[in-house]
Amino acid sequence: MTSQKYFWPSMNADIAKWTKSSIHFRKNKMQRHTSKAVSNFPPSDRFQYVHIDIVGSLPTTDQRHRYVITMIDRQSKWPEAIPTNNVTENVAHIVYQHWIAKRHTHSQTQTDIT
Repeated sequence: MTSQKYFWPSMNADIAKWTKSSIHFRKNKMQRHTSKAVSNFPPSDRFQYVHIDIVGSLPTTDQRHRYVITMIDRQSKWPEAIPTNNVTENVAHIVYQHWIAKRHTHSQTQTDIT
């Protein structure tokens, strides 16, 4: 295709050289996924350590919810999923209302929310 629009004397050699270097470059720069064993967390009391994440933005529901805040207890694996329409203001309130206040216990939180 390039030869139909462009031409220079060493075009075939230049294209072959570029192609080889490009493939070599991509193979060397490719990030490989490494498998790592899941860390073994020391057992804790139920509902002391909660993992929190936000799922969304999802299609809007009839109640105008676009996100789901998920909370999972590390020890018992108890899940909670709370729909919400605004994550910037509601996360702390939802965690308190649906996790801490219900269980009257909580000491650590793990999340990737920034």
